[in-house]
Amino acid sequence: MNSSVLSSLSANTRTTKRNVALCKQHCTPETYEKVMKSLKKLNRCTATIVITILAILGASLIHFAIKSDSQVNTNQISYSTEKVGHLSENTVWYINNIKYEIDITQFGYSTGAYADGTDFRVYLDDNGNVIDLIPIIKGELTASDQMALCMVIGLFMMCFVPISWAIWVRKSKSKLNPGREWFLFLTWLQKRTPFEYCFTLPEETRPSPIQ
Repeated sequence: MNSSVLSSLSANTRTTKRNVALCKQHCTPETYEKVMKSLKKLNRCTATIVITILAILGASLIHFAIKSDSQVNTNQISYSTEKVGHLSENTVWYINNIKYEIDITQFGYSTGAYADGTDFRVYLDDNGNVIDLIPIIKGELTASDQMALCMVIGLFMMCFVPISWAIWVRKSKSKLNPGREWFLFLTWLQKRTPFEYCFTLPEETRPSPIQ
């Protein structure tokens, strides 16, 4: 796969060099300079888009990785039994053969932090002592789920944005298009007749035929 990618990049590089040489051959110095400026601007904009996408994706992954490490989860707790408890007036009650109650403030939760009826994961040691309480927030994604979602969105962006960008710069004739002059030349090169030798941009005055 790597060899095919390298071969494709090498072929694209050779094609670009050949087209640049043809541009110099079929353009006046002024037009050639404009076309080359367009090509350089296109390359810069494309590189900026790719780097921005990768930076956003990388920063998001790092953020969620740090969040996942700092988030208390079952992998960080050495426990014997897990129960589901229910909050009632700042006290979580759960059943472990019999009903037990425990004040959430003992585990760093402030009074009124969660509404009555909120479910909690209750972690017990071998002796049945509570070692931690974790609130179960309905609809809230864990750090791992958020990271997976971020990766899906990032992969979508890496596919959709570059493809959309490539289509737009090839098809658009707007002056906002950084590759406008370059693709105008490529289009002319593909469609020119044997009698057309000199490429001119639409806004340029074509030279008068030789009398």
